[in-house]
Amino acid sequence: MAICAGAATAACNKIPGLSKGDADGGSSQGSGSGGGILSFLGGNFEGELTMQLTNHEGGKPATPKTLVFGLKSPKVRIDVPADIAPGNPMLGGGAGVVIDPPQKKAYALLPAQKKAIVIDFSKPKEQRLPQLPSMPSQPGKPSMPSTPPEPPKVEKTGKKDVIAGYECDEWKITSKTNRADVCVAEGIKWIDLTDLGMESPELALAAAMSDVNRFPLRAVVYDQNNVETTRMVATKIDKKKLDDARFVVPPDYQVVDLAAMFSAFAGAGAGAPGAAGAGLPPTFHSGKLPPGFPPPKRAH
Repeated sequence: MAICAGAATAACNKIPGLSKGDADGGSSQGSGSGGGILSFLGGNFEGELTMQLTNHEGGKPATPKTLVFGLKSPKVRIDVPADIAPGNPMLGGGAGVVIDPPQKKAYALLPAQKKAIVIDFSKPKEQRLPQLPSMPSQPGKPSMPSTPPEPPKVEKTGKKDVIAGYECDEWKITSKTNRADVCVAEGIKWIDLTDLGMESPELALAAAMSDVNRFPLRAVVYDQNNVETTRMVATKIDKKKLDDARFVVPPDYQVVDLAAMFSAFAGAGAGAPGAAGAGLPPTFHSGKLPPGFPPPKRAH
């Protein structure tokens, strides 16, 4: 999923069907009017949004997971529960991700390890996460695109809904590979990781919301066959002051540069000289990563 906060200015022109003047979400027909409904005021919302995330595996919904988004402009923190990856020792105590768009960095905080893995998006892609020897592509998994995906098309339905006490506008966002029905609230900036140099069709959908200063209180994603793949819905919105300490690396954590770590593994020199994967830990041979590490992007 997912994650620099886009400005609602000229960036809107990237998205077909949207312009700076369209950021109001269209007409106000639908079920979202009425007294007592809260709305986000301004673009500097500070507080927490609790989201329930359900992925569909084999056509059936998996057990829902709870994500907590902490928003304190310009930073965002995402906390994930311990059961996000059962049996994974690195994520045994859950994890947090702090995204710092102005610095173009993200930190994965691993309480069980007391480590913070930093990804520097200001570096060229090959320096962020170098390609490892003997890393085959995953069967059935498409490789990452070598060129940025086309901007998605956005259709504003003019309908509204109320989620967790907040009014939102219903939009349909369509790309070449998938589509999403979203209900977006005004005044909170979604995280556009494409501005940090990350690319994927899913992130292109997210970019559509960051460009117009919107946050999805509900997002239902469908594949090319119109089968639901992911559903994320806000269950609680708590507007409050958040401690600055939550948006920095704890002082007792060891900071690990992900790209440097992989480079060190690849060049350690263990194993047969010149052998593919020499110097890598045992799990790297035969193309496997240690538990908790996602595979790197592959260039075409």
